[in-house]
Amino acid sequence: MMVVMMMVVVVMMVVVVMMVVVEMVVVMMRVVVVMVMVVVVVMMVVVMMVVMVLVVVVVVMMVVVMMVVVMMIKVVVMVVMMTIMVVVVVVVVMLMMTIVVVVVVVTVMMMVVVTVMMVVVVVVVMMMVVVMVVMMMMVVMVVAVAVVVVVMVVMTMMVVMMTIMTATMMMVV
Repeated sequence: MMVVMMMVVVVMMVVVVMMVVVEMVVVMMRVVVVMVMVVVVVMMVVVMMVVMVLVVVVVVMMVVVMMVVVMMIKVVVMVVMMTIMVVVVVVVVMLMMTIVVVVVVVTVMMMVVVTVMMVVVVVVVMMMVVVMVVMMMMVVMVVAVAVVVVVMVVMTMMVVMMTIMTATMMMVV
């Protein structure tokens, strides 16, 4: 009888130890799942920050391009105005040298026509450049918005999939 009692006690102790070990394994598995979820969330946050930095860089580059284009337009206008001034001075000197009234009138008419044509050409070129820059900005903004939307959708899908997988693992556990 004593031997049987001892056997029963030993079997019960082994069963208790096995149950404790199983509980510890289950707890460790849950801890591992939670750590994996934390790592996934941190990686998603890092990816979102990188995407936001890229968008900011694109916007800054667009602003810099706009400023450079405006400076180039100003330089072109200044050069055209200086050329017109030089031509006007030269024509005025020639008119002072040639005192024929007809020649004076004809030359003034030609200068007016040339100046008007130059101004029209400059305005047309400036309008074309502005239109091209606006179209480029619109294309870049559309691309940037599309990239951000795609990244957001992918991130949402990843969160949903991770949540489903975690819930399934918890149910299995």
